[in-house]
Formats: sequence, structure tokens, C-alpha cells
Amino acid sequence: MPTQHQARAEISLVEYTGAFPENTAPHGNAKHVTHDYQRTDPKVFDQIQNGINSKKSNIDIYQEMVFKNPENAPRDLQQIRSKRYHDKKQSHQSSSNLPDQVWEALAMVNNHEFVAEAVYTRGNNMPPSIIAYSPMQIEDMKLHIENDKDTILGIDRTFNLGPTYVTNLVYKNKKVVKKSSRDYPIFVGPVFFHWDASYYTYHSFLSHVKARLDTDVQFIDLRIGSDDEGGITKAIDKVFNSAERLLCTKHMKDNITDHLKNKLPLTKTDRSNIMSDLFSEDGIVTAHDEVDFNCKSENLCTKYPVFADYYNKRLKNRILDHIQNCYRLETSDSPRTSY
Repeated sequence: MPTQHQARAEISLVEYTGAFPENTAPHGNAKHVTHDYQRTDPKVFDQIQNGINSKKSNIDIYQEMVFKNPENAPRDLQQIRSKRYHDKKQSHQSSSNLPDQVWEALAMVNNHEFVAEAVYTRGNNMPPSIIAYSPMQIEDMKLHIENDKDTILGIDRTFNLGPTYVTNLVYKNKKVVKKSSRDYPIFVGPVFFHWDASYYTYHSFLSHVKARLDTDVQFIDLRIGSDDEGGITKAIDKVFNSAERLLCTKHMKDNITDHLKNKLPLTKTDRSNIMSDLFSEDGIVTAHDEVDFNCKSENLCTKYPVFADYYNKRLKNRILDHIQNCYRLETSDSPRTSY
């Protein structure tokens, strides 16, 4: 490098090829901003790290950096919180001793009443998954399934409870009525703490539950409700292959609403009409029979052709098999608790 340019060794000149877009956009992961994406200077993160190492609070770091140099400061307070969170998470993972965690989890099976099984598979670099419930919980769940054919076991995975996933089985306890709502309260059954959402992981959990139910609960029409997550639904169909699987309409409504709003060129009125055609009292999910179902489906796709492809590929069979058929059985037999 020529001597006269050595002082500029850290500077790079980049030329972009092609046409620069007319309109820039927010970062693809941004959910609540509309301004253009601009990468944060790494030196800003270095200063944030120095503040964290000095035991300063988030607000002190932010105010100090903005006051000193507003052009090279964090975008907002959340950027400092995120940096601190990811540093703490990485530190916890790197400092953990996996063999000790495996041994501790296995020991809990015999030492803790709430821990029923620790699941650890070959090639796993994470601590064991834990299936947890008390003897009273599993017995109460068995009792409700045996004595009430309308009982629905709900299974759902929760988020943001820490580094692990938490999946739990729930059911309505019809021995109790809530004073405020005059409805049956939801009770928690077995709980599963795990590290991924694969079919094999859910299969381990549901196989454990099924083995405990099979000892006492026989010759019943088990009904299981879930969202449309692939790993869960596949495991339910494999383990409880004779059970009636229901889909949670709340999750389906949320997914459809999101798709209509963000993926299709529809007005607010159109979106509202589509949801009404699907889920109202006279909607597709409450069709009287399969002929009525197909007729209403065809009318919906004709009115909103931009929605037809998504409906036919993603929704139609799911609604027919796991929501609409169940509704027809309920109305033709005895009333059952909807999921």
C-alpha cells in the first residue's frame, strides 16, 4: 500500500452494481417500525458492552451515549436491553455443564414428586426434557376422561418462558364452576419442558401420557384439541390414532387474520366479510352437511378469488376434517364443549 494511503487502511470503498431501489424498506425482522433500516456501527455495540461491564443501568448507558455523541448512539433503549439479554443467554449456555445437568435431571425423577420422566436421546447437546405432573393431576385427568365423553384434552406450546419450550395438556374441570364467569375452569394436566418442537419430541411426551391413560382409561372416544403446528398434529395422529383431533379455532382465526392483513390486497371490509363467511353462526364451519360446506366454500372463493388459493390449499380440508365434521357430530348428537 502506498505510504500516503496507509493512514486510511481501515477505510473501504464499495461500489454497488445494479439499480438502487426507489424505495428502501425497514429491516425484514422489524415489526413496529416504518423507517429505513440502517446498520448500527459495531463501535456503538462496543461502547454498550463497556457500559454493561461497568455495571451501569440501561438508561444510564443510553443517556450517556446520546449526550456524548448522538450520531453514534443506540437507536433506542431496547437495543441495549437486547444486547444485555443475548450476552446473558450466551454466558449461561457456555458456562453450563451438560453432564451435570443430565445427572441432576435424572436424579429428579426419584427425588421430586412433580417430575415423572426425564427424556434424553443420543446425540443431544441439550439437557434432558422433563415430563412433569403430580399423581393427583394425572388421576384427576383420567377421572374426567372416563366419566365425561365431552372432555377435550387441549395441548398447546407456550412461548417466552425462558430458553425452553413449555407444552401442557389442559381440560375443563366440570366439578367446579367459576363464580365470576359461571363457566368451568381450565385445569392443567401433564407439563412438558423441552428444547425443540420436532415430531420426535412430541411423540415422546404423548407416548408417555397415553401409556398412563391406557392403564385405566379404555374404550372411550378421546378428543384432543390443538393448533395447527406440524410436529404436534403429526404426533397426535400417530400416538392417539383413534382419537378425534380438533383444531383450535382461535389459533386458526389469528393465522387467517394475519394472512389477510399482510399477504393479500384486501380492504378492511373485505377481511371482515371473509372472517364472517368462515366463522359466523351461518358460516362455513357451521355448514349443515358436506354439500352445504362445499357450496359455501365455492361462494367464498368466487367472491374473493385472491383468497381462493390460500383457502383451498391451507384451510378447506383442515376445516372440513377437524372443525366442521366435529360440529356436525355435536349438533346431531349431544352438545359438546367447543374448542
